[in-house]
Amino acid sequence: MKKILIYIKSDGLKNTLRMIVKSILHKIYYQTCTTFYVMEKKDKRFQNENNSDDLIVRELNVDEVASLDFPRLKLLNYEKWLNNGSHLYVSFFKGNPVGFVWTHQNNYYIHDLGTFLLNKNEYWSGPTFVYNTLRGRGINKNQKIFQLNHLPNNSIIFTSINEKNIPSIRSNVRYGFKQIGCLNTKIILGKKENKIEGSLLKERLTLL
Repeated sequence: MKKILIYIKSDGLKNTLRMIVKSILHKIYYQTCTTFYVMEKKDKRFQNENNSDDLIVRELNVDEVASLDFPRLKLLNYEKWLNNGSHLYVSFFKGNPVGFVWTHQNNYYIHDLGTFLLNKNEYWSGPTFVYNTLRGRGINKNQKIFQLNHLPNNSIIFTSINEKNIPSIRSNVRYGFKQIGCLNTKIILGKKENKIEGSLLKERLTLL
């Protein structure tokens, strides 16, 4: 119940109810496509267009997160991730935490899908989040740019996006991400079928 209340506060009642209904229906029938992207960061620095003092992005450590009033962030396994070398960037709007984005540099486990294998100088971007009531104000763009600017030059960054999330796909493409494949998932009466498309994705994604 506590988790549901956190989702209502962060994502809104409508989106939370939609998520609950989907989770129930997905046990009966579910079909989706998760697209995967890659970008090589060269000697380029991305410009942040939002210069407002109301919005800042900071990297936080384990102790700072533990003392932070951000229930949506604490639903994640943040302590394990940070202790394993991942990086967390949190957006603050008028002093309040409102969004976050993660950078992982070890093999990344994708919930309910499998593990994406990362080599040296390769990183995974995500998950990302912004409070529902503050979306559309450039907050996610700012924290994404902050994240990319803190990655070393000549690094390789991977991420995944649901094919229906067109705004996120367009945003990542603008930064230079290119699609490397997709994972088609179908569930019928509890039985899951996965089909990977893309040679690089087949090499890197180890399914459950």
